[in-house]
Amino acid sequence: MRAIIHNYEDHAYVLTRYDAKTLDFITTDLHKITSELERAVIWRQLWIMVSSCKMSSMQYFNLVINQLPHETSQMIIQNNLMYLGALINSYIPPTMIKQCREQTFTALMVTLAKTTDEALLAPIVD
Repeated sequence: MRAIIHNYEDHAYVLTRYDAKTLDFITTDLHKITSELERAVIWRQLWIMVSSCKMSSMQYFNLVINQLPHETSQMIIQNNLMYLGALINSYIPPTMIKQCREQTFTALMVTLAKTTDEALLAPIVD
């Protein structure tokens, strides 16, 4: 698959809305983009789409939950956790909050189980 990165290496400011075909690719294969910076730019654009009502909160939530266990960048994981907190507190329908929190916990456990980052694997208390 070929793609055009609108803001390659983050040298400019570009506001992007992804079409359905691109969102399908991102939903399943975002983790296959090798550049951490390019993934971070895409993640940021996705969050902007949510906050500007161009992507539903549940669509974004499901994308994060599906992609989080594949993500290798601690910075991207940290940013997505921040966005998930805001999403659950402000955008998710109230009837879905408990389920979303449970799914987030499960995704975090899977992600943590896959990490090789020694800082995250060290015990907090001896």
